[in-house]
Amino acid sequence: MFHYNSIMQLNGRINDTLSASYTYLTLAFHFDRADIALPGFYKFMMEASEKEKEGAMKLMKYMNKRGGWFKLRRIVTEERAWSNGLDALQFMLEHEKMMNANFLYTRQIADESGDAHLSDFIDEEFLVPRVKFIKKIADYISQLKSFSKDYHLGEYILDENL
Repeated sequence: MFHYNSIMQLNGRINDTLSASYTYLTLAFHFDRADIALPGFYKFMMEASEKEKEGAMKLMKYMNKRGGWFKLRRIVTEERAWSNGLDALQFMLEHEKMMNANFLYTRQIADESGDAHLSDFIDEEFLVPRVKFIKKIADYISQLKSFSKDYHLGEYILDENL
């Protein structure tokens, strides 16, 4: 049987991933503005937004297959401006770490409920890919920080390679 606590946790993760998708979409179009014009950052953020949306869809389909239910909440996003690529990536890194912690807790609830199928699903579909994404973001941050004397050149070079 699909445990109630697992259903509640997955509802939270569905809403978290939709919120992340929306936030990354906002970030993408920030970098697409004419006065910012960083197409690589735009592309990276759009891909991140799409992956989060796909993750939410996987969770909703999983809930339906297992006989659970989900309730979509109002999407809440960050209302802030990002000063540059480094600022946006640092925000993303912290956000992804928080999302990872939430998925780890969801996995813990699944383990406590004896739901090996849900634990495996969370590991394969969310935890492993998210850790790889966290590493990628951290690498980009390190690359930008290495250009401390000429940040704008570093941002341009990274943007060209995204």
